[in-house]
Amino acid sequence: MWGSNWADIATVAIAFLALIVSASSFAVSFWAARLAKKQEDRKRPELVASLVNSYVEFKPDERIFAFLLSICNPSDSDNSVAAVALRVTYDVKPGHPVTVQLPSSTTRGDRFSRLKDFNLLGSPSRVDAHQTVQGWCMFRLPETVLSGGSIEGYSVVVTDSHGMEVGVKPILIQEYADGTIPA
Repeated sequence: MWGSNWADIATVAIAFLALIVSASSFAVSFWAARLAKKQEDRKRPELVASLVNSYVEFKPDERIFAFLLSICNPSDSDNSVAAVALRVTYDVKPGHPVTVQLPSSTTRGDRFSRLKDFNLLGSPSRVDAHQTVQGWCMFRLPETVLSGGSIEGYSVVVTDSHGMEVGVKPILIQEYADGTIPA
């Protein structure tokens, strides 16, 4: 009689220990899978763009925009800026918005000559993992494109080497004129 009770107790104890080992193995594998997903997510290419400063200069035949962008790569993978564009949305007729995309200019010319530390952000520009690059992007908008329409908004769009886009929307753009001494 005692022999069969001890066998039953031993069986229950071993089964309970097996359950504990199984549950702890499940927990460890769950946390390992979660950690692997986080590591994989950190490898996913991503750029984060910030607008530091902006100016517009009005000329008789065109508007020249300058945007100081800071582009950060928070991921574990190297990336690059493939292109930077300015999207201008304007109304040709009330209620009929049109968007035009302007590529960034590769030269400054004599424009914005008084801006401190003026370096153009070229494309392509390498952005290593966990690094930030900063530079000015210039855009020329001919007045003939607007056709007398009113501008509704702007968006500076950065495209990375994977074709992913990130944008910033400037709300106010300071006018740059001969009498202006920008900070």
